[in-house]
Amino acid sequence: MKTGNGLLAKLRRQNDVRRSLERLQPLMLPGNYHISGGLALAPAGPTGQPDDYQRGLQEAGTDHFPWLLHRLVGRPYKIAPPAGAATPLYDTLIQRRDWVILVAAGRDHVLRLTSRPELVARLTRNAEWLRRSYPVPWIEEARLDLEGLYGVREDFVAGCPIRAAVPRQWDPVFRQLLSVCQKHAAWCEGRFGFAPVMAELSRWQIPPWLARAFSEHQTGLQELLADCPLLAGHGDCHNGNVVVQPDGSLILIDLERVQPLPFFFDALSLLRGSGEVNAVLRQAYLAGDYDAELAAIWAVAGRKWQARWRVPALLAMVVAHAFRPQFSSSSSARRREKLIGAAEKIRHDCKMG
Repeated sequence: MKTGNGLLAKLRRQNDVRRSLERLQPLMLPGNYHISGGLALAPAGPTGQPDDYQRGLQEAGTDHFPWLLHRLVGRPYKIAPPAGAATPLYDTLIQRRDWVILVAAGRDHVLRLTSRPELVARLTRNAEWLRRSYPVPWIEEARLDLEGLYGVREDFVAGCPIRAAVPRQWDPVFRQLLSVCQKHAAWCEGRFGFAPVMAELSRWQIPPWLARAFSEHQTGLQELLADCPLLAGHGDCHNGNVVVQPDGSLILIDLERVQPLPFFFDALSLLRGSGEVNAVLRQAYLAGDYDAELAAIWAVAGRKWQARWRVPALLAMVVAHAFRPQFSSSSSARRREKLIGAAEKIRHDCKMG
């Protein structure tokens, strides 16, 4: 059953992409579009192969089908040259849950399209808010002549996610992130609701190793989260959204998740992932390599960083992740799953048994 459901999901993604290509043909460059996962591309390399950017997208997510089924669903989608005066600009289409993203062949911008105008308003508002502190792409509402669709034009971001960067770049880029988080901490507003969160958490059945960790670090958790200043930050600084540009500088992408969270959430988000970069940075953090930068962030938020909070702060991140506003309408069981899943990623380095 699980395999069947997975296959049906892949087929639905293929069909969604084909429908988007059909609807958006006037915007797409002519060519044979190869479809896999939520991606369609007309190879842009000089020898008829995908270019470096397109290869990176393929490596990040490709659906694989049984051979015979691939013969049926893996056929290219052909787009002919436009008959009218339209000037197509795009050679890559990325299907997301609420968005269709078109990437310009010149790799200078992307066009995000949606049927929900409120998402356009939210994304442009998020970009304007984050620009005061964070390096983010320029985003502005796009003028469209497409019935039922709304969009934004966003600067194309060259470079690679930190998870794909060379290891020598991990530490300096993380320090850049901590620096902009220090600047943004000046915009705190509101307080974290610690008591109701811990009341719900106390009702859950959680693995013994995690229960022991909460018991051992109960004081630190309370010091960190009780009356903790909230901050509307990026909210999704994982190792795919923290991007290293060709000159080694930081830029953050995917700005949809701006929401009020504990003020240190963005600063510590890279420390709770499961990739190699996350583990290396987490171990350096636990050794105290970033205490000075964290002390500066805490000071701007009106708090004082304590070295004894290194492990409790990662547990606080686990709690904040499970109770982030986007999960407020989810079931308690769903929040419990989020908590345990996030804790598993830090378990080994934090010696949680």
